[in-house]
Amino acid sequence: MGLLTLTDFRSEVAQGLQRGSVSTIGEAKLDRWINDAIREFAYAFNFRELEAKVDFVTVNGQYEYTVGTDILATGFRAIHDLGLRKRLPADRLGRVLPEARSTWLKKVGDVTDTTTHGDPKYYHKYGGVVTLRPVPDSTLVTIIFHYWKRITKLTAVGDVSQFDEDWDEVIKVGAQYRALRDYGEHDRYVNLRNDFLGMVRSRVLELDLEEFPEGSIHPVGPNDSEDDLVSG
Repeated sequence: MGLLTLTDFRSEVAQGLQRGSVSTIGEAKLDRWINDAIREFAYAFNFRELEAKVDFVTVNGQYEYTVGTDILATGFRAIHDLGLRKRLPADRLGRVLPEARSTWLKKVGDVTDTTTHGDPKYYHKYGGVVTLRPVPDSTLVTIIFHYWKRITKLTAVGDVSQFDEDWDEVIKVGAQYRALRDYGEHDRYVNLRNDFLGMVRSRVLELDLEEFPEGSIHPVGPNDSEDDLVSG
């Protein structure tokens, strides 16, 4: 978590602009610049702070699951690269592999034919819906849904950034360069934006510091079966 509150950000950004107090510039504008600065770097990298997961359970004969209702992924932005993985029951463990919608349309067949229903092995996302294939049968399967969250906007005066305090200065500078662009001060805007980008590039994420899992990445081989890929 950061250290500077929204009130702190408003004050420091306003002081740096040398254009009067917070009340002169306006809290609404300052808040927009601050949150846009967070969004700019937060969606450029894979932050641990934005990783999330939630379980959902299949329903007999239901192949479409709406994110937000059937899959209660709070603040959902995108499916994580860990994807979907079955964790219950014990005889149906493994990955649910991604496939293109065109492949699903070609292979799913008659969704009302219960003889084709079974253990879901494939999924795709279309709009806000996750679709499984085969159509789930009467054996309920618990699936872990890994996803990326949206950033949490700073709205209340005491709110702090969900990112480490190292990013507080980056947020401040990112908000200030947006203000200068809004004011039409091109030279100051360009210089400060370059400063912002340099600060972003100088940061090292936790993913770059943490130990990589033992072993190597196993590419798909010519002798790998569908079962090998699903259980991997």
